[in-house]
Amino acid sequence: IFSDFDGTIVPDRMDNGFAATLTAGAATLVPYTGLLNGGGNELIALRGTTSTKLLWPINSIPAIMTICSVSRYTGVRFGRIFNGLSSPTQSGSNLLHGHQDSRRGVVHQNAWKTLQTSVGVLTDWLVICGTSGGSHPDNIIIDQLGVGISSSVTNTVGQLNVNYLTSFLSNFEVHSVYIWNAILSPTQMRHTT
Repeated sequence: IFSDFDGTIVPDRMDNGFAATLTAGAATLVPYTGLLNGGGNELIALRGTTSTKLLWPINSIPAIMTICSVSRYTGVRFGRIFNGLSSPTQSGSNLLHGHQDSRRGVVHQNAWKTLQTSVGVLTDWLVICGTSGGSHPDNIIIDQLGVGISSSVTNTVGQLNVNYLTSFLSNFEVHSVYIWNAILSPTQMRHTT
């Protein structure tokens, strides 16, 4: 939960050693109330620019996993937000979760799991869950709808980051990211989102 940001670290609320660290640039906590950017809940988000870099520890992306997040583009640059490529210690996981190249609602886990087209309003909040297993279309859930196009199990262990892949930088806001080393069912993913 990014509202826990203390200026340097976003703690792991489960205390499993997977805190995110601000490694470059600046990040700001931004409160939201009322209807804005496709959301209607009161929340606090972490806002960053293309120079803001966040890094999780090694093995923060399990091979067998489910990842759920709430994030959005804020304008100017629209690359990836949650990413597995170009991490300094573990860079081989070609995971992108939610955003890439001016597209909202896309998932890649070493293979495309969704269509490569944008879904909804580009800068609206995206509530998304995806798993490395399960059956499509319900292996990827966006706004309670199953949108997966592939059930192939292709994810590899990696290190989650934001803005380490210089060819896909983003201006962004993030509310939360949850990662399980398990395949959640479609019902569990819908409950989470």
